[in-house]
Amino acid sequence: MAAFVPADMGQLVVPTNGVRKTAASSRTVLQRKAHSARPSCRVKMMATVIDVTGQIVPLDLDYMKEELDNPLKEIQETICSFMNRDHLGDLLQYVHNFSDMLTEEAMEEVTQVELFQVDQYGLSIEIVLCGKEDERCVCLRPKVPWRGENNEERRCDTVDDVLFCLGEMSQRCGLPAP
Repeated sequence: MAAFVPADMGQLVVPTNGVRKTAASSRTVLQRKAHSARPSCRVKMMATVIDVTGQIVPLDLDYMKEELDNPLKEIQETICSFMNRDHLGDLLQYVHNFSDMLTEEAMEEVTQVELFQVDQYGLSIEIVLCGKEDERCVCLRPKVPWRGENNEERRCDTVDDVLFCLGEMSQRCGLPAP
């Protein structure tokens, strides 16, 4: 669980997701409201702020609302299964060309690729790389932002937007459009 104390404010900020934790330094027990193990898009994200007097104050994270209200949630599963079934190599090329997480040498060590999330901001892809000599593996989860004309980042809110961006990204990678 990530927690931090802003030096200028003297507050401890703890994201909430259903875990009970004891803060040893202040002997304060933080309780976070339990939600399902896999939150739905209707879950309101909250954080708890402990001020310097030790009072627990709930903090509403409204800025996360846009993230939770994914306009592509209805078609996400269809897009993921289509890309995972027919375009795994394309996903690797997207990561290689549009993020800084996969070099040419690393592409040779890829053993597994899976698109696991599609939202208005891009593709979330899981890549497993295993070394040939020591057979140790590492998992990467890069976020590949949507790219449109002139390679600019853009937002996709409809299936037509997604198809347009996949076509543009594929063209930039030298691939046929999915």
